[in-house]
Amino acid sequence: DSFLFISGLLVAYKFSQQMGKRCLKSMTWTKEIQFWSMYCVARWLRLLPVLLVVMFTVWKLIGQLITAPGWHLFWDASYVNPCDKYWWATLLFIQNIYPGGESFGNKGNFCIPVSWYLAVDMQLYI
Repeated sequence: DSFLFISGLLVAYKFSQQMGKRCLKSMTWTKEIQFWSMYCVARWLRLLPVLLVVMFTVWKLIGQLITAPGWHLFWDASYVNPCDKYWWATLLFIQNIYPGGESFGNKGNFCIPVSWYLAVDMQLYI
């Protein structure tokens, strides 16, 4: 996918800049652990607020706005029920791994189906 390629290219560029700055300093083990922890946590905190807004909007708000016949049956089966069960997997960016399903979520187990890209991107980032 071209977006994964572009994301990886930008991450590699930024990472090489950071490593260039770090090579000038001597690092202890505690500083190394702190750097790698913050490397992952900063990315998680950068993506999480937007994902929370989208997830809350899809999960709780959009289903209440439309009153078409049969809409609630479709919406509850497609979004509300999976979000009730697997909201935490979406927030941890592992929804493409757990719940697995037959084809990694094609059975409707994703809370937000299009957020699989964020999970894949986060896993490749780490």
